[in-house]
Amino acid sequence: MGRSLLTLDTMEPDRDFIVIDGNEFYLREQDELSLSEIARIRHESKAVVGIGAEAGEEDMKKVEQFVADIITTVVIGMTGPLLDKLTTAQKLQIVSAFTAVTSSKRARAETGKEGSQPTTDGSSRGSDDSTEAASQNT
Repeated sequence: MGRSLLTLDTMEPDRDFIVIDGNEFYLREQDELSLSEIARIRHESKAVVGIGAEAGEEDMKKVEQFVADIITTVVIGMTGPLLDKLTTAQKLQIVSAFTAVTSSKRARAETGKEGSQPTTDGSSRGSDDSTEAASQNT
């Protein structure tokens, strides 16, 4: 019997979101980002981390631009005027939220738990019936 090589969904994914002034803004999934976007985010993240606490005004402008670039890449519908209303701390919270969600999903996928139940949960009733029926027929 062959194996499935590719599964595609045309439905919109169930997205995580942030709320700003009562409006929901959805985060893009990491697999929706192009390789160049991922590379740019990683590069900009490293640059932000590399700038120390004693950074000058020019360095801080670079940090703010990096953060704004990341946000407009990962938050669907984020516009310049709205982004300008946010404080630097709020912008950093958005980047942190995206990073946390992405890291969590990547860790679950690497351990093979993406979409599965934790081992402490019981199987669904349908699963018990189908397993039982299959063993009786053999």
